[in-house]
Amino acid sequence: MEPAINRRLRSGSTSAHKPAFSMTPEPTGNPKTHSGSCYIVDIIVKSSRITTAGNPSRDHMSNERTALAYIRTSLNLIILALLLLQLAKYVVIAPVTQIETIQHLKDSYEKDIFNQLVSCRHTVEKFSRPISAFIFSISLSILATGTIRYIRIFQCLSNVPDIFESGLPFQLLVFLGIVIISSLAGKVKSQTPKVEKQEKPKKPKGRAYKRLLYTKRFVNAAITPGGKRKMNSNAK
Repeated sequence: MEPAINRRLRSGSTSAHKPAFSMTPEPTGNPKTHSGSCYIVDIIVKSSRITTAGNPSRDHMSNERTALAYIRTSLNLIILALLLLQLAKYVVIAPVTQIETIQHLKDSYEKDIFNQLVSCRHTVEKFSRPISAFIFSISLSILATGTIRYIRIFQCLSNVPDIFESGLPFQLLVFLGIVIISSLAGKVKSQTPKVEKQEKPKKPKGRAYKRLLYTKRFVNAAITPGGKRKMNSNAK
């Protein structure tokens, strides 16, 4: 009985070895016609197509390292948000709250310092939580972006066409858009007329001012009959 390999060689039915990864993509169907803003998307997609050298193990390791970098950045931002909350609570809010128990402040300078500390505490209470929530949302968005990127690259590495999409053209487009919008916003802001705020006159404080107000309320006792003080009707 003749072996199967000899029959196959003799009949000439052997096929050439097909590589696992094809460097040139195969055409898939008829090209779709788009209109309007879809042309911009097509330009970005066509300009972002790149081809790798075809080393899957190296590409998988690089993809995993990049995913770990995204996770590390997200965790660092979460730690930063928690650290900001703890610093605001134990460095600013708690000490000033303990100082508020002091009720007798004799000097006006000490009262001014105390009022400034209270205003700082209110400012920290107002902005610490929103800023921490904003940093936390950025960390979650970075984690989601890294997860989507890892899944997308893994799918590209698993498929036969070894073609990837580079994010550089899209990033350049977003960066240029932000620069143009910020420059236009700055130009509009510079053209708007500025309205100067009128500051209210500050009332004088201190013991001398209180003594002056007290003496204005009464007429001099020497010129009143009987040497008694008399209310000054002209005093404001």
